[in-house]
Amino acid sequence: MSSPDPEQTYLDISVDLVPNEPAEIEQPCVACGNAGLLRLLIVPDMFFPDSLISTFTCRVCPFRNKQMDEMNQSNKGVRISCYLDKPEDLKRYLIIPSKAKVSFESGLDGVTYTHQEDSVSTVESLIRSIFEKLLSISTLPESRLTKEELLELEEYSGVATFLQDSMDNLNMTLSIDDPKGVARVMPIGANMQRSTKSVPLDYYRDGIVEIEEYDLEPENSGENKTAEDLVEETSHESTSPE
Repeated sequence: MSSPDPEQTYLDISVDLVPNEPAEIEQPCVACGNAGLLRLLIVPDMFFPDSLISTFTCRVCPFRNKQMDEMNQSNKGVRISCYLDKPEDLKRYLIIPSKAKVSFESGLDGVTYTHQEDSVSTVESLIRSIFEKLLSISTLPESRLTKEELLELEEYSGVATFLQDSMDNLNMTLSIDDPKGVARVMPIGANMQRSTKSVPLDYYRDGIVEIEEYDLEPENSGENKTAEDLVEETSHESTSPE
């Protein structure tokens, strides 16, 4: 069968998408030209960008495709800095997306890394998770590691000592550089059942936390895509043969 006319394949799609309610759209398949079904679902998130899950299935040929896209990506990043020195600061919640650069520093000591996945955790939980990864164990031991045990970590011994001491005597600066613009350090006692979306930055500036937006370079900026933008892209991409 001959390939379908592109003017007929790349149709303009108009559909109202409601979070958590799947929608189905008839779409032609460019692999064979027959009718296919495009299923769309918006998965909302309280803290991170909502996701659009799209699945295309041709009714005739074996062609299938599934993808997930982030919606409403920001064209601004955020930089956060806060000095933590009180025991209650360990209980502050952190919202950190993947690819954010995170650092804990105190004087000449510290650790800097790139966050690998979206996470919501407390300061204490994050420090523990970094420590556990350094030790290559699943759970931090109840007792402190001895000086000899720390030295066995060789090049990581300095970082491990810094992190262990920080959990007993908090005295560090936490910095986050997030090009997605969604990272947050929450006020102590913040209600984590409340979405951070549309909350003004002044809410987080509690005298400890400093947070500022910055413009992204064009190649790093998101396109602030809406559901309609992603639906149109999905209709084009999901019906293209691999």
